[in-house]
Amino acid sequence: MKKLGWGSLSMGLSILALAWTALGDTMLAQWGLSSWAKSAGGLHFTWLYSLILLVPAVLLGVRFPRDRFARLGAAFALTLGAILCFAAAFAVFA
Repeated sequence: MKKLGWGSLSMGLSILALAWTALGDTMLAQWGLSSWAKSAGGLHFTWLYSLILLVPAVLLGVRFPRDRFARLGAAFALTLGAILCFAAAFAVFA
């Protein structure tokens, strides 16, 4: 049976990034912060914060692959990161 360890944080960070992608606009608005670089467009900060959370999720999952949920967390983080990057590129170039 696999043990919990540093690699297990990979799944938790991935889930946190997904939750932040879904709820980040609301939370930033409650804190009195804008979720966009410009008032109605530009860089979307919630995507940026989610990508920042996904980087350590991938690194931990790759560095400690024998821990419980490490590989799943890294794969989930890579998939979510690819979707966010594709959506951002589509929004910029469309």
